Amino acid sequence: MPSFTSLDIYSTGIRDSICNLSLRLKRTPAPTRIMVQYREDPPPGSKGAARDHWKLDSHADLTTKEVKATLSARHFDFRNWSRRKRLRNLLTRSDRGLPSYERQSLAELRHLCQSRVFEIPQRGRKVDLIAILERADDEKTFPRFVDLPPELRLEVYGHHFRGLDEGMLAVQPPVTIACRLLRQEALPLFYTIYRFGLHGLASYCPPYLYTLDATSLAMVHNIADVNRLRIQKLRLHITDPVDRFNSSRFDIDLGGRDAAARVLDWRLIE
Repeated sequence: MPSFTSLDIYSTGIRDSICNLSLRLKRTPAPTRIMVQYREDPPPGSKGAARDHWKLDSHADLTTKEVKATLSARHFDFRNWSRRKRLRNLLTRSDRGLPSYERQSLAELRHLCQSRVFEIPQRGRKVDLIAILERADDEKTFPRFVDLPPELRLEVYGHHFRGLDEGMLAVQPPVTIACRLLRQEALPLFYTIYRFGLHGLASYCPPYLYTLDATSLAMVHNIADVNRLRIQKLRLHITDPVDRFNSSRFDIDLGGRDAAARVLDWRLIE
């Protein structure tokens, strides 16, 4: 059984939501490059949380049962006897919007490989074909993004920002600093769409003001005035100064010139 370890990627147009890629497998010892970054799960409200908010959750704290429950809730196919590492990998694929091939028949997997111009073993097993398809998904790139119409690029930015975990301290994600063009297009959208999280303490003394902690305050001060005015959504995490294990969470839309600010959701977290 040959070992397929790297991919040559050739872009041929738009398909599969954004692009259609023709990939040709080569048998070389070069390592596979998987462009996925995971959060290190720093404490909420910390500088590390603000820095890593756009990265994927590693799901390292989930049990096998919890991973299966999450996959089932998302209607993402998996084999019930799969090991925890494999289940976590599938959960990450779900986070990334990639498909599951677990329920595909051998004939369907062969057809998928052939339609994407892959060289496949004549007697390849299901597990081998799934590995080829998943590796190809991991290596997929689209180098002609700036050639897309501006309105389509804006749709991509919006989809990306809406997929980020809400209510966290946040710095500008990498897509907003990739180049001057992307920054001009994506940065205003980021501040408009993303729900920013702020952490602080409640007060039992008049005038009962909410006091931001040092990290949240620093984040707000580091946002330029023009971008601060673009922020439309907040999530306030208010901690009881007497009982630090109790806190409240408020989702707030700030409104605009013709709309008043309103609280969309309130939860007591113990």
